[in-house]
Parts: sequence; C-alpha cells; structure tokens
Amino acid sequence: MSLSASLSIASSGLSATQSQIKTVSNNITNADAAGYTKKTAATESRVIAGQGAGVNAAEVTSAVDKTLLLQRNQAASEAGEAAVVASYTDSLQSSLGSLSGDSSLSDSVDGLVTSLDALAIAPDSSSDKAIVVDEAERLANEINQLSDEIQTLRGRADKEIADSVEDVNATLHRIDELNEQIADNEARERSTADLEDQRAMALESLSREMDITYFTNSKNQVQIYSAGGTPLLDSQVHELEFNAASSVERAVTYDPGGGSGLSGITVNGQDITSEIGSGEIGGLLTLRDDTLVDRQAEVDELAETLADSVNAAHNQGTSVPASASLTGTTQVVGTDAFAGSGTVRIAVVDAQGTVQQTADLDLSLYATYDDFVAAVDAIPGLSASIDGQGQVTLAADDPQMGLSINEMDSAVGADAKGLSDHLGLNDLFVVDGGGRISVRQDISDNPDRLATATLSNAAGLAVGDAGAASGDASTTEALVAALAGDQSFDAAGQLGAQSESIGGYAAELTASIAREADNADASAQSANLIYDNLMAAIAEQSGVNLDEETAELSILENNYSAMANVIQVIQEMYDSLMAMV
Repeated sequence: MSLSASLSIASSGLSATQSQIKTVSNNITNADAAGYTKKTAATESRVIAGQGAGVNAAEVTSAVDKTLLLQRNQAASEAGEAAVVASYTDSLQSSLGSLSGDSSLSDSVDGLVTSLDALAIAPDSSSDKAIVVDEAERLANEINQLSDEIQTLRGRADKEIADSVEDVNATLHRIDELNEQIADNEARERSTADLEDQRAMALESLSREMDITYFTNSKNQVQIYSAGGTPLLDSQVHELEFNAASSVERAVTYDPGGGSGLSGITVNGQDITSEIGSGEIGGLLTLRDDTLVDRQAEVDELAETLADSVNAAHNQGTSVPASASLTGTTQVVGTDAFAGSGTVRIAVVDAQGTVQQTADLDLSLYATYDDFVAAVDAIPGLSASIDGQGQVTLAADDPQMGLSINEMDSAVGADAKGLSDHLGLNDLFVVDGGGRISVRQDISDNPDRLATATLSNAAGLAVGDAGAASGDASTTEALVAALAGDQSFDAAGQLGAQSESIGGYAAELTASIAREADNADASAQSANLIYDNLMAAIAEQSGVNLDEETAELSILENNYSAMANVIQVIQEMYDSLMAMV
C-alpha cells in the first residue's frame, strides 16, 4: 500500500473519530436537557475502485423508538385530561367542606331544623323567629355560593380552553417550522436528529393539550389530525378557533347545533368539539359542558325541592300578628283559565288573631284568575288585584288589620296545589329567574311575619271568633316535617330520582362530589404512572448514560490519538523519503 493511500485512510479515520467525539460530547453536555435523545455517529467503509479507502462518518442518528413516542403522546393526552379534571373536582369539593358530615350545606339544613324545633316550643318568640330566618338565609346563601362556585369553575374552564387553543396553534406553527428545517437539512445532507427531538417534544406538548393522530411521510414531514380526522397540519397549519365567553351563567351552555350559547372549537368553520376526547382541552370541555352542568342541575333540584316543600307548608299557615297584605310570587294572566276546586278560607283578623271578616270561597265557581280576584275583592274589608308583573295581591282595607288564609281542601292548576301555595302568596323561599334562592324579603326584614299558626278551619267561623292564636305552632311543626320528612327528588345530573329528606339529599350531593374528586385524583395518579413508565422506557432506550458516554469518549480519544500517531509516522516517512531524494 502506498504512503498516500495510508495517509488517506488514516486521515479519514481521524475525521470520523473527530465526528464521533463531537457527538458523544454533545450527548454528555445535553444529558439533562428535556427531550434530548442519545445520538450516534456511525461510520461506514469508504471504497474507491473496489479497494478499501478508509471510513466515512455516517449521518448522526437517534435510536428512539417511534412506537414508544406514540404511546407516550397518547399517555400525555390522558394525563393532561386527568390532571385538569382532578384540579377542578378538588376545587368544587373544597367549597363544600368535608365528607365527614360537617359540610356547610348539610350543617345549614340541620341548623334550620334545629331552630324550627326551638320555635315550636315558643312560637310567639320574636327572637326565635329571627333565628329561624337567619338559618333559612344561611341555607339559601350556602346553596347560592355553591352555584356561584360551579359557574366560576365553568367560566375558568372556558377561559383556559381559549388559552389552550392559543397554545395548540402556536405549537402547530412550531412543528410546521421544524418540518421545513428538517427538509432543508436533508436537502443539504445534514443531520436532522436534534430537530427531530425538538419536533417530538412539540408533538408531546400538543398531545397534552388535545388527543391527536399523526404520521411521518416519506419526506420525513409530520402531518397531524384531530382524533376525528380533521387536518390540523398537512401542507399548512389549520388553526383552531374558539371564542371565550365574557361571563358564564347557569342557563348558558354549549349548543352543538351552533346556537348562541358557549363556543365550540372549530377548524376552517367546521365544529370539531366532539372530536376532542382527551388532553387538557378535552377535560376542560367535559367539565364546562357536562360535569359542572350536571352538578348545577343537582343544586337546582335541591333548591327547587327545598322551596317547593317548605313553601307548601308555609302557605298553609299564618303569622301572628298577620300581615296586612300578601303578594304572590307566581305570575298569572287574568284571562287565563283558573282550573280550581275545593274551598279556601280567607279572613281579616286583628293583631290578636280575632276574626273581623271571613269568607269561604268555592274555587270551582271561577273560570279565570280575574274571576277569582273579583270574588276576593268583593269580600268586605278585603281588596284583591293582579299587578303589572302578573302577581296576585290580597290586602286588608284597614292597614291595622291582618290577612290570614287556610287552604282547606283547595286545589288549583295541573299540580293541584293549595290556593295560597299555587299563587305563592305566603312563600318562605323565593327562587328567581336566575335560579337563586332567598328568603322572602318582607320576612327577612321582619321575622315576625314568619308563619307559625294556622287559621282555624272550624265550621261556621264567625266575626269575633279566635281565628289564629300566638301560641299555635302547627305551621312551625309542618315546616319541620317538610325539612325532615322524605321529599320526591327528580333525577338530576348524576343523582337519580329518589325519595329523601332535604338534609339527606344535601348530604348525598356532597358525598357524590367528594367521590368524584377522589376518583379523579386516582385517575390522575394512574395516568401519570403510565406516562412516567413510558418516559422511563424511552430514557432507558434512548436516554444518555453519562458513565457509558464518558467511557466511550475515552476510547474515542485514544483512537484519535492513535490515528494522529499513524499520520505522524507517515509524515516522518515522507520526510525521510524527501531527504533521500
């Protein structure tokens, strides 16, 4: 072999070893860098005219398993969804108190029952009435605060969806840029390994936001689709579009049909909301549109059943002294059909409950609400009207007198409620159009208007008779029975139809939320464990082992030194030959 050939072979070995040393040094330097995978600079034989002519440094490559990366990205989607669901359900549980029975919601129900029990012992006690009203307001506030927390969480989820959509779009553009850089490097025959690492990290970040499918084509370009097949990145980026709501209220929901509710996620005008099943966005959508909506339905069912059952009992009674006027909470139209049956007793009484005027009305005689109002207005000492909001008002003509009603066997409307209950004339709780529950304002202002007694149903009740007594606790006892006895709850959210006490339903709601939070935490831990195991498998296969790389570097440095010595010897031989010439 000629000296020239030997020098060429030694030089090629030196150059290839230098490339390998650079690669191993980069491995050591970037060992702790996120997403970095071990690179290998292989060598290949160089053959010229059928003869070995040294070695060439081959392309720097990474040994990462593409299947493991795909599994990791799928696990990242599931972990992203599980984490956000666990965070939100934990927040909701925290607003309720503990599962040990000391939740503020259950406490408030028990507190109202306890205060009513005390009032039943001394029904003429103004201080005890004030305590009952305070407890009723506390319960209403607890229900409203839970509703507020649910809507706050829905609003937060909506805004976080908007933030995640921005992140997704930015990541799609980043992957598109990496695709271009990889194509450029391949055209220039440069290594693409580091760029592919960056692209793999971007795909993981994208997967954590939403579940995707993707593949790498023959030109080493990644194309990305939603789980439902909608293109997100092919020859160009197709951005996600989402409009965050300025505020989120209980009645506002997402309408897949494109209504005026909360925004869905679209791509090129196509709604792909249903195609996103996991990732942080998938979890946020589920929370905003399903989980928290279900919880609000359960809270609404509690509020409505509480109001209906308590009001039914309260409308049977009268305060002592009685209120001079009663205004209904039900909206009616005067010309609408009245659909009443049975008898109702209405009386004007003085401060001691002595009857000043009384009348028993046969409700089957009235065809419309106007007819009924006219009949009451015709009773001496009484006035009746329907105001501009459609609310019926009954009032004693003498403001020093009071108005008492005994529903007797009256039944009005499809639900056959007693007359006072049907019109809401003597409600304790009021539920407004926004679903918020409160104690009726005049009772809140003056607890003595709380109904404790019942207007006498004695046959032939006449002027001068005792209509209602201050020591009568019959309505107070009815209120206790309404709260402590079983009520019929319709199926709502995740709670099925059931017969349960108000307190029992509140406790079941609390327990259900706590169970959901515990299950979400367990799911998050499981998802993270799967993700961590896949990350460990990737690290074992393609991560940098500093001990191995350091040993490899030592070997390469020795090889480099040997190659350099060979070149030096050949150079000395050249020098000797030149001297001989």
